[in-house]
This record gives sequence, C-alpha cells and structure tokens, in this order.
Amino acid sequence: MRIVLTILSVLVIACADDRQIRAGPTVQPSVATISDTTPRPNVSVFLVDFAVHEIMGDSVAKVVVAIGSSVDTIPGLFTSLNPIVTTDGNIHGIAMTAGGEANNGYDYDPRTRKLTLFPLPSDLNGAFNEIQLNHDAKYVAYVAHVRSGQTWAVVRSWPSMTIVARTSPSEGYPSDVGHDEVGWMGPDHFRISYRISSGPSIVVDGDAQRGTMKVDTVSQGNTDNL
Repeated sequence: MRIVLTILSVLVIACADDRQIRAGPTVQPSVATISDTTPRPNVSVFLVDFAVHEIMGDSVAKVVVAIGSSVDTIPGLFTSLNPIVTTDGNIHGIAMTAGGEANNGYDYDPRTRKLTLFPLPSDLNGAFNEIQLNHDAKYVAYVAHVRSGQTWAVVRSWPSMTIVARTSPSEGYPSDVGHDEVGWMGPDHFRISYRISSGPSIVVDGDAQRGTMKVDTVSQGNTDNL
C-alpha cells in the first residue's frame, strides 16, 4: 500500500510540474498586473532591447506585452519610459522616435492589439523626457520647454490633454544638463521641480483631481531634500 501511494504522489507532482512548464515564459513586469471584479487575464508590460538607433540619439526600447501565457511586441513602438497598465488591462505611455525624442502619446489594447497614437501638446519638448503618467493614466505631468526659452510646470488630463494645473512661465535655466524632476507621490498628488535662469528651482506640489497646487522657490542647495 505504501508503494502504491508513493507512486501516485510522484504522478501528481509530475503532472503539476508539466502544467507549470506548459504555462509559458516567466516575465518580470515593470507595471503591476490588473485586478478587478471582471474576470480578465493578467496583463504585464516591460521594455526590452534597449539600443541607440540614430547618431546622437538616445537609447530606446521595444514594448513587450504579456497577456496570460501569450507574449507580443507592440509593432513599431519605441520608448524609454515605463508604460502604465490600468485596471481595464489597457496600456498607456509615451511613444518616441527611434532617436529617443518623445513625439506621441499612446493607448494599447492587448486583447484586440489596437494601438492608438495621438500628438503630444506643443509646449512639450520631446528632447526632455521627464514626462510621467499617474498610476491610472488619468493625468500626465511634465515641464514645458518652448523655443523662446521659457519653461513652466504642466499637468494635463489624459488623453484629452486638457490643462489641469500650470505654473506661470519663467525664463529657463541655460544648461546642457537636465534639471527637471517629475513624479507622482500618490494617485492624484504630483510634485514637479525645474530650474529657472536666476538660479533657484521652482517646486510645485499639487492635487490633479482638485486642480490645486502650491508653488515654492527653493535655492539650488536645498532641492536634494525635497
């Protein structure tokens, strides 16, 4: 009897291992999988094959999507910024040229494989890649840079690009080194900082849902603790 039970145990383990092997490749997502009350397959998205495709260009990657055990690459899409997976399983992010310049926003449905591209606002300089969507892709935050040399912080709704919050224009700090910092501290809480020509940084804390913000001028030596 013990011999029979042992053999059955081995068969059960072998079957379980076989199912695990057939389940498909294990991936390391850069964005969390979805979960809601509607049964849906898990969706993960990650960036692969970072490379420089143009002289003087920046490194960009392909966007790979895993839905269940199926893994696909979004055709013709490059970026260096991590996409967002929302609770409906759709993917949202910033598309770039092969040279690494942000040029479009995108929404992607991995079930239908439908890719929707739309232009970014004219005050968004694609060479500055501090552009961040919040966790549910309702808002996008960035620092505007225009040809006149002026700069300001902007938060817009996604994908309509309607302005939610914006600081007054200032003369930008002339430098080949980026000083912009953009981040989401919570679902609607954004923090943006950028340097202006007189030397200090403008630091903006705000709530995108309420459309409110607080603007401070901070000396350059004190921005590290923000």
